[in-house]
This record gives sequence, C-alpha cells and structure tokens, in this order.
Amino acid sequence: MLVELYIHLTGDEARKDMVTEFRKPDSTIRGLISVAALSKGFDVSDVGCVIMARPLKSSLAEHIQILGRGLRKHPGKSDCLVLDHSGNCVRFWDAMQDFFASGTVELDDGTRPEKKPAKPKEKKSAKCPQCHCVHDAAPSCPECGFAYPPKPSQVQHVPGTLKELIAAGDRAAITRNLWPQIVGLTHELGKDRKWALAQYMNITGAWPVWDFERTRPEPPSPAVRNKVKALRIAWAKGREKGERRSAA
Repeated sequence: MLVELYIHLTGDEARKDMVTEFRKPDSTIRGLISVAALSKGFDVSDVGCVIMARPLKSSLAEHIQILGRGLRKHPGKSDCLVLDHSGNCVRFWDAMQDFFASGTVELDDGTRPEKKPAKPKEKKSAKCPQCHCVHDAAPSCPECGFAYPPKPSQVQHVPGTLKELIAAGDRAAITRNLWPQIVGLTHELGKDRKWALAQYMNITGAWPVWDFERTRPEPPSPAVRNKVKALRIAWAKGREKGERRSAA
C-alpha cells in the first residue's frame, strides 16, 4: 500500500526519525521531498529513483551530491532512474563528463580560486524528442534509435523515387523517409506492428532503425501505397498457386 506523507521537518531530530523510518525495508514511506536537507549526509543505499525539480545555477558539487542519493550500491539493485525536471543534467553535462573521466583533480582548501578563462566546449549533450533521453551528441538516440535530422551543412541529396532510395543503400535515410509512411498506412488500415514490419522488410529487405510505437506516422505517398499493394497481390497469388498445387 502506497502511503503519501506531507511532513514539515522542523529540526534535526524530526529529520533523523523520518530517515530512520524511510530506511526500513518494510517502511510505508515510499518517497521523501527535500530542498537541501537530504543533499548531504544522507545514505539510504536502496534508493532507486531520484527526481530533480530544483534548478542549480553553478553548484556542480551539489548536483553530484543529489545524484549520489541514488547511486549507492545495494544488494539486488542494478540501476537508478533519474528524472530531471530542472535541466541540471544538461546544464552540468560537460563538467559531469570530465568528472566521470578524471574524477576530482584538486581539493578545496577554503580559499577563493582564481577565475580561469573559459575553455571551449568540446562535448555537447542532446535530448531525444521521442523518449527524452539526455545523452552525448550523436546522429541517433542510443536509447530508442531516433535518428536526428542532419544539419543544413550536412544535408545529403537522396534519390527522389522509392526505387532509387532503396538502391542507394542508406539505411538511416530509408528509415527516415519510408518507415513513418509504413506506420501511417498501418494505422490507416487498422493493422498492427507485425504487419508494418513485414511490409517494410518486403520492400527493403531489412528491419527499420526506429521503433513502431515511438514513430510519428505520416501519410503514405502513392508510390508507397502502390508498392505495398503490389507486394500483397503478389503474395496472395503465390499463396493461391501453392494451394492449387497442393490440391492437385
């Protein structure tokens, strides 16, 4: 049973009692809400989800502390889900990549550090418009496979006809141009995902790069309609011929 508790913590003792109860394996408290009280000195290793709702302007250390609430090892725990509603993961993306790669390079001695000239950003982050995964900039999303449209300077002119497009052999371009139309035709005819995959395979001889459920359907062109219709007619005739042979 999920119990929602809205509690105003007024002191250290109340906070300690709440954390002690939350730490119990059979606790009825399923989540804690905190502004800053739990960002330091809080260690419950079986936390499996961290929700960030407070934007941080420049405190990388606090960002790491917040993530650390869910990154503790625990028996049977394989991952931690981070839901970032504050933009912190994108804001500190470059610094976090350096931290993961090199760790801390110097300790804080309490003195005000000299301001160093800004370094040119070498790494950029990207946010997938389909599954909202934040990742290193790449041609496609590593989570759902969404292929990002090329930049204006990188636009490649692909053949105009369906036959020329398939002959070019660019799997990403074929998926980007053909798969949304197949998905649109599938919804139009009331078919399912397996039917869509079969039509795409029959036309191209390969599987699409994108997932069916996460693809925005587009109206099929006359060429796509005619190609699917021709393949279905050919399949039906082949099946009819096979049945006649079996009967004979």
